[in-house]
Amino acid sequence: MRAAPFVKVCCITSLDEAHLAIDAGAAALGLVSAMPSGPGVIDEATIAAIAAAVQRDVETFLLTAHTDAAAIVAQHRRCRTTTLQLVDTLAPRELRELRRALPSRVTLVQVVHVTGPSALDEALAVAPMVDALLFDSGNPALAVKQLGGTGRTHDWAVSREIVERAGVPVWLAGGLNAGNVFEAVASVRRTAWTCATACAATAGSMRANCARSSMPRPRRAKGDRHHDRALPRRRCRRRAALLPRAGLRLADRWGPPFAVLKGKGLTLWLARPGTSARKKLLSGALPAPGGWNRIVVETKDLDATLAKAVAAGGHARSKAIKGPGGRQVLVDDPSGNPVEVFEARGA
Repeated sequence: MRAAPFVKVCCITSLDEAHLAIDAGAAALGLVSAMPSGPGVIDEATIAAIAAAVQRDVETFLLTAHTDAAAIVAQHRRCRTTTLQLVDTLAPRELRELRRALPSRVTLVQVVHVTGPSALDEALAVAPMVDALLFDSGNPALAVKQLGGTGRTHDWAVSREIVERAGVPVWLAGGLNAGNVFEAVASVRRTAWTCATACAATAGSMRANCARSSMPRPRRAKGDRHHDRALPRRRCRRRAALLPRAGLRLADRWGPPFAVLKGKGLTLWLARPGTSARKKLLSGALPAPGGWNRIVVETKDLDATLAKAVAAGGHARSKAIKGPGGRQVLVDDPSGNPVEVFEARGA
């Protein structure tokens, strides 16, 4: 049985190239804004025109090299793409601000340049704060940063380890072509999460035969339960439609694992595996549905607040646990009711 891969063609420079890529099978288009180096850069007016012209079921990616949230939000407002591809590293504070400022329908994809094993730690740190990761072969450490479009491959074994541990959808990029994409997908595994990115920019405009040759149909792994996994924006949109019926709205989201919902007099925090609220305690107990619902007390000084709670007769279930959004401790009050004391990162 075969399944069509989710393919993004990057470095689209015109509406004609966009239609050519879509006709060849691309489900997403990469539109490159100003970069320190690399191919395919076009002006923002062209990006906005292409994003507005293509059909709604095609994802449009704005590749941005900005590293501050305000500049990225302003750029997105000018370009109006469905997705932001962050090709450089943003500080956690900037990522959180970016997520708050953007409409929830906009997907955040963080590029991880796989220059060596250290990429694993980088990917695991940022994964809870974005919707997806993209593995590329640039080198941000150079005097003139390489943030994509190098035509180089990277160590797919590192990418595979990230896929197995990050828990978010991934894109695979970096020197992929019709001659190596099968090997790349087989090496990284979980092919339903691994999306090939083909670079359309060469010495001239993309040709039809180039587009078609870079979009093979890899086999889906037998028994792969995730073959229908699409970009998270579509899932979030369907689920978000249910919120108004419950009198709730999405107020904040820190990547796929964590969301804040608000209603009349109620703030509800939802946490999946990957957040501090779902990590093991010192006793080995693992939070699970039922019996773990609690009031959250936000503080700017977790240690001081915890000391006061314990002095008042509370019992801390563990030491401070660190997650993508900050630190938290679960405290049982004198009556046995669980209360979470939470300190946001950067507070």
